[in-house]
Amino acid sequence: MRKGIILELAVPVRHEPSDKAEMVNQLLFGEEYEVLEKREKWIRIKTIHDSYVGWIDIKQHSEDRIESLEGAYCDAYVTLRHIQRGALNVTPGSFLPSEEILRELNFEIVENDQVPKDLRESCMLFLNAPYLWGGRTPYGIDCSGLTQLVFRLLGVYIPRDASEQVELGEQISFVEESREGDLAFFDNPEGRITHVGIILEEGGAKEIIHASGRVRIDKLDHNGIYNEDTQSYSHKFRTIKRIL
Repeated sequence: MRKGIILELAVPVRHEPSDKAEMVNQLLFGEEYEVLEKREKWIRIKTIHDSYVGWIDIKQHSEDRIESLEGAYCDAYVTLRHIQRGALNVTPGSFLPSEEILRELNFEIVENDQVPKDLRESCMLFLNAPYLWGGRTPYGIDCSGLTQLVFRLLGVYIPRDASEQVELGEQISFVEESREGDLAFFDNPEGRITHVGIILEEGGAKEIIHASGRVRIDKLDHNGIYNEDTQSYSHKFRTIKRIL
């Protein structure tokens, strides 16, 4: 099996081998993947952490000769320096290899202020990040990218897309029975799951942190997500799943 590793801040994964194709995902620093095929300047890959398939530009591919990648996921920004390229500010949710492996990859740690974070602190790392379809960083993220990365920081690994995430966990029938950390899912008029967020509690009231325009905190009830800016419901409630 031929493997690759991401040594950039974030690499777009596209639906087709073209710069004009839809970006469906991003790979973050330190994430590994299998190389499935090569087509001109593109390679088709499958991520090792969640088996997501797509195309990346071969210029952003680095061959992975590491047998066992040791390290941990970043719960803060970590500044690295490459021997030739200079500084790289790695974002939360990226994978930080051990210092020994980083040296093999010609990187050194310049600044690392990570401390253990709870659910709410992990969520706040992404608050106000702009919405970006396929995004997975605080510079741009989508709804299921947010839930996947927050859960990753808590040591829980879930699939990339909301339609897969909804298949996990224990079903909770009513919003009133939910607790902080549960995932709330929302559907479109055809009944397809199109949105997900993380339930928070504030003074006994149910809230949700989710990516819609930006990562924001809104009210949640049995009808769905209530946006106070527009004084209307933005998403129709479907179900709640407890995974934590």
